[in-house]
Amino acid sequence: MLSLLTNVNSLISQNNLNTDEQFESQTIQQMSSGYRINKSGDDPSGLTIANEFRADATELTQGVNNINDAIGQLQIMDGGISNISNLLDQLKTLATQSASDAFTGDRTTLNSEFQSLLGEIDRQAQSIGLNWAGQYAQTMPVMVGGAGAATGSTIDIDLSGLAVDTRGLSLGGANGMTAVAGSADIGDASPTVTVAQIVANTANTGSEATPGFTEFSFTGPGFSDGNAIAIAVNLQNVTTLDGLTAAVNAAIQVAAAGSSAADEAFKTAGITASDANGMQLSFSSPDTPFQVAAGDQMANALMGNLKGTAGIPLATTVIGQATAAAGAPFTPTNVAVQIAGAGLASPVDLTLAPADTDTAAAIADLTSQVAGNAQLQAAGITLRGQPGGSLTFTCASGGTFSVEAAGDTANALGLGSFVANAGGGVDYTSISGYAYDPTTASGNAQLEFSIGGGTSIALPPIDLGSGTVTGSDIASALNDDFAKNPTLQAAGLTASFSNNNLTISSSNNTYFRVNPGGSDPTADVGFGTAGAPFTQDLTASAALSNAVDSSGATTVTPLPFQNLSYGNDDQTVIVSADDVDGNAQTATITLQNNNLARTGQTIDQAIVDINHQLQTSNNTTLEKIVAVKENVGGVESIGFLSSLNSFTVSVGNSVNGNGLNGGVAVSENSTLTGASVNVSVDTEANALAAVTAIDNAVNQLGAVQCVVGTGEDQLNYAMGLSQSQVTNYSAAESNIRDTDVAAGAANLTKSQIIEQATIAAMAQANTSIQAVLTLLKGD
Repeated sequence: MLSLLTNVNSLISQNNLNTDEQFESQTIQQMSSGYRINKSGDDPSGLTIANEFRADATELTQGVNNINDAIGQLQIMDGGISNISNLLDQLKTLATQSASDAFTGDRTTLNSEFQSLLGEIDRQAQSIGLNWAGQYAQTMPVMVGGAGAATGSTIDIDLSGLAVDTRGLSLGGANGMTAVAGSADIGDASPTVTVAQIVANTANTGSEATPGFTEFSFTGPGFSDGNAIAIAVNLQNVTTLDGLTAAVNAAIQVAAAGSSAADEAFKTAGITASDANGMQLSFSSPDTPFQVAAGDQMANALMGNLKGTAGIPLATTVIGQATAAAGAPFTPTNVAVQIAGAGLASPVDLTLAPADTDTAAAIADLTSQVAGNAQLQAAGITLRGQPGGSLTFTCASGGTFSVEAAGDTANALGLGSFVANAGGGVDYTSISGYAYDPTTASGNAQLEFSIGGGTSIALPPIDLGSGTVTGSDIASALNDDFAKNPTLQAAGLTASFSNNNLTISSSNNTYFRVNPGGSDPTADVGFGTAGAPFTQDLTASAALSNAVDSSGATTVTPLPFQNLSYGNDDQTVIVSADDVDGNAQTATITLQNNNLARTGQTIDQAIVDINHQLQTSNNTTLEKIVAVKENVGGVESIGFLSSLNSFTVSVGNSVNGNGLNGGVAVSENSTLTGASVNVSVDTEANALAAVTAIDNAVNQLGAVQCVVGTGEDQLNYAMGLSQSQVTNYSAAESNIRDTDVAAGAANLTKSQIIEQATIAAMAQANTSIQAVLTLLKGD
């Protein structure tokens, strides 16, 4: 068919030419880039596979670098261990010399050299990171990489517990962290008191404990204060010490199953229960310092704090004054109750509901809030009481705590009639009364003040006369009284009168409370007149100490703590220690109790702030130190525990003699608890013991050398495999993605020939239209 409109042959030639040009362009791109696949459209599945091979090769290449780094570190350790081995040889020589009865030299001089060598062992062990709880005395995972199911694989070089300092080689110090609960024998071999007797004694259950269960709490780095770990031990069918330790360990496993930061820290600590010489309940951890405390009377009994078969009671109580009768009117506006201490990370404020319009409703509401508050529940604090009686707050685990109230101007709850600030809350740094009317106020106005939750201070009465005493006169009289009282003067209290309102403020941001309870019924200066003077100190005394620190930890002497009562009572605490490289690491912590921060209102808040700043310092050295509460002779104090060889705690002065150490500056260096004295050669007998100890140390050091050498071999084998895999993965990627140059050259030649032939064919097709013109021509 011949057509004027469509030249089919020409179109076919054009299409073939376009196809050939695309093929030629792709071939040129492959030849010039070296890649057969330059974009996903070239070979989608091939590109996916090639990318996987390339990623695996990249991962393995870095894995080889990681292995080289690890081998280098192990070689450094190996060299250090060899040096320590030589030092042990020198120690053995000196010990053998001193152990001879024929030795006539000065053993004191000999021992001085001996102790110097022990110190050098500690220094070298620290420099290679294999000191006790050192940087590398733990599992060292080395990421080597891999493909498929092995992706992300690691090799664990397990150096945990393989310290080569004097402590790790049993040449001095204590090994591990151990807390033995009490001294009473509760074992199974003819003990004075059996576990079965303790568990069966219902007096140990108490009104606050859950029958069949008891509670212990653990404190350590990362799991302290409000994050302390409490374990609930099932005592059903527990009749022996072995059964008790098994039940405790089961409870520890449950407690360590959580995923919070505190749970992870507790899990890492690896605390387990066992018996101590078959006599006492014992707890231990490989390298984490910790404190264990009884959570109730039953636990205290099982920790050996006994009177007969009954545990020494732990519970502390706060008892208020008599409450109003059940139907007595109650004004709930701004009524708040604050509970502080008893291990609470921060004070708990409870605000009564507007519906509490009589005393019975208010007591029921407060009791319900105490029972439903998670913080109070964890601290073991409960409330009991009925209208007309006294409210009794109990802390089952013991410890000092206080109960403070504000806004209950009639003292219907028996917890005090301090005035509530307009903004709510128990304490304030400034408070303004309502309008004072000198024409109606008469008689004696008497105000009481409590500074920082302390005992109330009653000022002398102010005679308001009969409409003749102005608000400015009252302010002036109060300022005179403030100046005469050292406590109120230190609190910076000042009174002023403006716009018919009396305002009392602290110039140094000290928290205080005010009570008009001693005023005559008509002597209202803006703070009311209801209620009797309230001077009772609603603070529970500390219970008998029931916490046990782990021996084997380094500690500083516990420092007594008094609440920071004044706004200018800032006190600095400096915690410092050397890291594994010998560089000083320091944390500076400021305790205060003002409108900037309330970190020293109670000992519990001080401990919380210290531990918070240590644990959030992002410093692996300081994170190994934890502050704990100690009871020293009935005085609550702050102690510090650590797995470090040494650390220092320094405190500064406070203006008014409150805070740590009575506000007096002191610096305390740590000592090792439960430590045995370093082996010595100062006597023949000690030298003989030293020979045996050094023999054991040589064996221990050999075991560490074996682990390090095995680790080097393991890593060398892994490196050989990784290098082989890198080669094979690279070759596999090349086979898929790289250009076959020979085939590419042939394709390029073919494409060029086809292009020439297509152009010629297109020219021939374009001449076919001439045939149509020939048909249209006449003769």
